[in-house]
Amino acid sequence: AMTPVPPAAAPRPDPEHVAAHDTAWLLVQIRWVAIASQFAATVYAAQVLGIDLPRGQMATISALLVAFNLLTALSLRPKGPPVPDWVIAAQLGFDTLAGTALLALSGGVLNPFTLLLLVPVMLAVSLCAPSRALPIYLLANACVWGLTLLPVSSGRGGAIFLAFILASTILSWFTLRLRANLAARAAAIEALHRERAEADQLVGLGLLASGMA
Repeated sequence: AMTPVPPAAAPRPDPEHVAAHDTAWLLVQIRWVAIASQFAATVYAAQVLGIDLPRGQMATISALLVAFNLLTALSLRPKGPPVPDWVIAAQLGFDTLAGTALLALSGGVLNPFTLLLLVPVMLAVSLCAPSRALPIYLLANACVWGLTLLPVSSGRGGAIFLAFILASTILSWFTLRLRANLAARAAAIEALHRERAEADQLVGLGLLASGMA
């Protein structure tokens, strides 16, 4: 009788591929939360506070964000190619520009939600290589500076712009240092595991040699 051949084990997924896929899905989820928050804030400002807002133009921008996020979600496949850093950075750049457009239509730099432009910066610094995160940092600061030039800001946005630069710089520096420390710790742990495996292998060879003597 022929011995049945056991089925081959399924290949284990690449951890880096899984991490990149999870990161892309995280951005999709964060974008849905941001869109829902923008809608709720717009309705509250218009209906409760009685603020006159260009709701048609703001709805158009929100619709573009919804369409963009739907396309992004549909493009993500569990077994598809990993999402590279430049794609994540480009998505965060689009989020920054869309958020800036909404702020420009709803009070400019004096809108307290201007601080939300820090979110794409922190996500870029946390998820992308520093060379990919730098353009998002510069773009967000340039957008806040542009908001200070709008007539609605009435020349009162300089202090907010300086505060935004300070906050984005400090948070970016802290996040980069934290990433470097975590990477160094992971490398040290990997080195310890490698040394232990080599020591166990030497011990096994020594026992084998003594048994053959």
